[in-house]
Amino acid sequence: MTVRKFIIFITIFGMLLSTGRIMASEDEWYEHGRGYSGSTAKFYGVVESMPEKGYTGVWVINGRKVLVTEQTYIEEEYGRATKGAYVEVKGVYSGDTFKASKIEVKRSGNYKPSYRSKFYGVVEWMPRDGKEGVWIISGRAVKVDRHTRIKEEHGRLSVGAPVEVKGNPLGEVFVASEIEVKER
Repeated sequence: MTVRKFIIFITIFGMLLSTGRIMASEDEWYEHGRGYSGSTAKFYGVVESMPEKGYTGVWVINGRKVLVTEQTYIEEEYGRATKGAYVEVKGVYSGDTFKASKIEVKRSGNYKPSYRSKFYGVVEWMPRDGKEGVWIISGRAVKVDRHTRIKEEHGRLSVGAPVEVKGNPLGEVFVASEIEVKER
């Protein structure tokens, strides 16, 4: 890595760290904006807790507090919304709270994916050789190594490419097991 690349990387990393974007929750992905208050978002996760009676109240999904109101649409086509269910959550950020507009059960029971989480984003920075190193994808630091599977069925992997990233969070960095280019 040249000195210039290193300075660029440290500058970007510092900006992300100072804005808190690198600390985004492990499995979220943003449709609009980047998780700022009022922006629409969607993420996947396992339900850790729910209100004792009914659905209305605060749920905890992958460690994140999710506010479920009477207006929240809960889709249970693939199972019941219970503790341990794997769900897709859509809604908006309002400060530190995520207000759900829709929760869709993807699998019920004690679901354990082979990867801990996934998110969708846009490649903002990657090493010039496009290989191993720390990439920036929608404001998140993503570690890519020789074990990361790259899928380019829908286009070339480059800066600006929309991608789906599967893997596991490790501190402030998301370790990618797979990166798939999505259609533009």
